[in-house]
Amino acid sequence: MASVQGGVAPGTSAASIPLEQVVKDRASQTAVHELGMRLRRHQLTGTEAIAEATARTLRAVVSAAKFTRLDELVQMIRTVGRHLQDALPSEPVIGNITRRILFLLREEAKALTSLGATVPDAQPRMQPPPSVAQSLAALSLSTPGSPSSSMHGHSETPSIATPGRSFSISDLVFPSLASPRQVSPTHAQTSQSSSPAPPSLSPDSASSDDESPTDTSASHAYQLKPLLIQAIQELIDEVESVDVNVAKEARDHFHSGEVILTLGHSSTVQSFLRAAAKHRKFIAVVPESAPSFVGHEMARSLSAAGLSVLLVPDSNVYALMPRVSKVILGARCVLANGGILASIGSRAIAMAAREHSTPVVALAGVYKISPDWAWVGPERMTTSNQGPSSQVVNYASSPQLAAEADIANPLWDLVMPNDIDVIITNVGEHPPSYVYRLIQENYHEEDLYF
Repeated sequence: MASVQGGVAPGTSAASIPLEQVVKDRASQTAVHELGMRLRRHQLTGTEAIAEATARTLRAVVSAAKFTRLDELVQMIRTVGRHLQDALPSEPVIGNITRRILFLLREEAKALTSLGATVPDAQPRMQPPPSVAQSLAALSLSTPGSPSSSMHGHSETPSIATPGRSFSISDLVFPSLASPRQVSPTHAQTSQSSSPAPPSLSPDSASSDDESPTDTSASHAYQLKPLLIQAIQELIDEVESVDVNVAKEARDHFHSGEVILTLGHSSTVQSFLRAAAKHRKFIAVVPESAPSFVGHEMARSLSAAGLSVLLVPDSNVYALMPRVSKVILGARCVLANGGILASIGSRAIAMAAREHSTPVVALAGVYKISPDWAWVGPERMTTSNQGPSSQVVNYASSPQLAAEADIANPLWDLVMPNDIDVIITNVGEHPPSYVYRLIQENYHEEDLYF
């Protein structure tokens, strides 16, 4: 397993290796380049669509891959993931899916290696249980200075108890587990002459046992491909069913007559509110979300499902917050510190909710949890968080402003973990402080910076 965990050679990153040097199949190269072009042109919209396309492309690469060692496959997946991430640096889910597939690869390889190493030793050699006479002799020898001890001192019956040691019931059940210090010299000579010597436990044999997973990893490589393809398919199914699994928790978070505020247009939030509306009657407040005005689309979809919807300007959110019972935000990404990336304006809403002691609930699939701490810093938010400036300024009516002014149109807000009460995922609901545990369960530490 050392080769699997190591990945690429020290000092070599996946970004410095050309794609054609690692991926030899022409069809796989074409698929990766086509997806990279679609990501650069922003032809794929939505985190779920990008995650599914990334997983399908990596599945096609693994299906056509030819490798003899597991570290070659690790390097191949890392290179493809880095190529796709460079095509769209503002989307963290590409790196999340790549790391999840690497984690699945390591788990499948570890299972195969441990299975091949433990099967030959599944039935260890056990010595026959002691006879009744031996058990009675052991009971009589429990006291070192007793007459029974001197009576049986020169007998050929093996003495299990020794001076300074009290009798244990394990001597009757598992006599073979007794240490050499607990066996008399007479019994040691008898056992050496009647039974073959056990395997030696020298440092050389111990080192050979440590190297057995590495030696068997190459022989298990041909078995790994179908298992990994099946694991990737299960990951794709998980991404496709996130909205349904998150919506199963909706009924427990609503009461009749509540006023729920949400922001932006999220398919996960939409499914969550629709599922809750089947059992509870509540009012949904949706801000407009200028300048993209995606709130209009969210309000129309919720109204078509039979919900009572109130569409309000963004400036009225703070004034309405005392009447709001709960804030529900769709997370584009769950950060490593427990915060989230959400639609622009979410941070102001979360701060207003904290001011009025209103609970804030974030919805996200597990595949949106990013272990990359680079997204927590403000530098990443300023370099890859800009939408089209034409939504803010009309260049035809304001040519001088467009030529001389720096126009900012941020798309996402960073909501801090202390402004969030609970994060609902497809595997349950967790506080923001539990995100580190979800990262450990779904990613390997050596793949955090591929």
